[in-house]
Amino acid sequence: MSQQTLTTSSPSDTSTAPVARRKRRNKHRPVWEEEPTPLGAAGKGVVLTCVVLVVLFPLYTVLLTSMSTQAETVAAGGLVTVPGDLTLNAYREILSGGIVTRAVLVSTGVTAVGTLLSTVVSILAAYGLSRPRSFGHRPILFVFLITMFFGAGLIPTYLLVSSLGLIDSYWALILPGAVSAFNVLILRNFFMGIEPAVLDAARIDGAGDWRILGKIVLPMSRAAVAVVALFYGVSYWNAFFNAV
Repeated sequence: MSQQTLTTSSPSDTSTAPVARRKRRNKHRPVWEEEPTPLGAAGKGVVLTCVVLVVLFPLYTVLLTSMSTQAETVAAGGLVTVPGDLTLNAYREILSGGIVTRAVLVSTGVTAVGTLLSTVVSILAAYGLSRPRSFGHRPILFVFLITMFFGAGLIPTYLLVSSLGLIDSYWALILPGAVSAFNVLILRNFFMGIEPAVLDAARIDGAGDWRILGKIVLPMSRAAVAVVALFYGVSYWNAFFNAV
């Protein structure tokens, strides 16, 4: 009789136990992990829509003002919010002289070449500094760290560029800032996070440093390399005073 009671009561116990455990887990679950209510989902949609409108409204006014006539711009107080007679005369006037077009081409070329060069040099430096047995990696790393806290300033930088004969040269916009110690350290830390057993296995199979870097390290570090390349690209594109 006792065995029958145990066997008949055990299914009910096993069926109610997960429910109780789920209730306990839901009780201690953070609020952001719960399913949103219809009101909460609607509120999030309204907030995100308002944020997008706040961001896009200045862009809309600038674009509309650039495509409006001078009379409409003056009548609107400098910023046109209601479209009227649209014209492209301002863009034709700007692009007809060739100055803006050449400036855009120079900025694009400097950004592309500088980003490529800086990314390649930073990858090579970071890989060398990430190898514990590499020659002089500790003193070189210390020099990199010093440049993060102490900068020469504008005048020493100009004197250096002038002594190298780079005045009135496009390389003057690329070489002085070709390497960022911060980006090198980001890549170095990422490279050091790769499992050493993978690199040791490749060495045992006869792979050299160039092959390990190209076939193993870089494919496993695409995200870090993309972030560093983005940092360099934005830095070169926004480098306005270097040309002066």
